[in-house]
Amino acid sequence: MYLKKYNPSASNDSYYTNKMPLIRLSEMYLIKAECEYRAGSAGAYETWNELRANRKEAAWASNPADFYDELVKEYRREFIGEGQLFFLNKRLNSSTVKGSIIDMIAEKAYTFPLPINETDVAQRENNR
Repeated sequence: MYLKKYNPSASNDSYYTNKMPLIRLSEMYLIKAECEYRAGSAGAYETWNELRANRKEAAWASNPADFYDELVKEYRREFIGEGQLFFLNKRLNSSTVKGSIIDMIAEKAYTFPLPINETDVAQRENNR
């Protein structure tokens, strides 16, 4: 099984061949909803319902019990194959990722090691 999202299309339109969106409108809605939720504003669910309405989905009758759980689900649906879920998990400091039993924080999976040529060649001490 593999993702076919970025396979070449059947059309000969070469303009979109190597294009990838930097940010989507739906991502801006979700970022705005998250910021409003963190600020304690009641507008977080209104913003999210506006996004749902534009997709022809039913608005939430009541606020979900776990905002961040729903946010992760939305990111999984919306940005499949784009790598945005990694940055969401990193921002939320999620200890586990759905479908995995690895403790991401204990494994230091959200931080990448410095390349050796940046620590040894310049005769610098390793960053701690």
